[in-house]
Amino acid sequence: VSPREKSEYPALKRIGVLGAQPLPRMAWFAAAMFVLGLVVFVVDWHVGSRHNSQRVASSSLAYNTGNGERATVTLPDGGTVALNVASRLEVPMDYLTGHHTVRLVGEGLFTVPHRDGTPLTVLAGATAARVLGTSFVVRHYATDTTTLVVVRDGKVAVGGAVVVAAHAVEVGRTGMPRLR
Repeated sequence: VSPREKSEYPALKRIGVLGAQPLPRMAWFAAAMFVLGLVVFVVDWHVGSRHNSQRVASSSLAYNTGNGERATVTLPDGGTVALNVASRLEVPMDYLTGHHTVRLVGEGLFTVPHRDGTPLTVLAGATAARVLGTSFVVRHYATDTTTLVVVRDGKVAVGGAVVVAAHAVEVGRTGMPRLR
């Protein structure tokens, strides 16, 4: 800024625009590094969250029922699940290639065709019910402290217990099945 410009703009001098000392190089470098770090963080967070949501969405199909709603879901192998109210069933995308483990929160009546070597496993809470071909109910809502498995036809393995038709097993927090 020339001496003439300084005299023409006294207001700028009063507020410190003219005659101000430039910031040291280290201050500029620190500010630039902070901005660069912030940009990297935001971009990484955005890309990571989008990647995670795509991975979850592509790894399983989710079926939900709300309060007062029921639904019947046909599994890729022809089996069916009648979902009761306020329930969620997650079926893996690779179900037909042998990954027959589904997750249930709520209650569902499973009718599964018999297939040698391809058992269905239902995960409900900490309980796993494994079956080769039968009709059974699994109940475990998020607020439940136990999981209930009731067998209508066939046999179901729950933990170390084998449950036969017209019987039930209840599994509590300890993981030990109790026949009913």
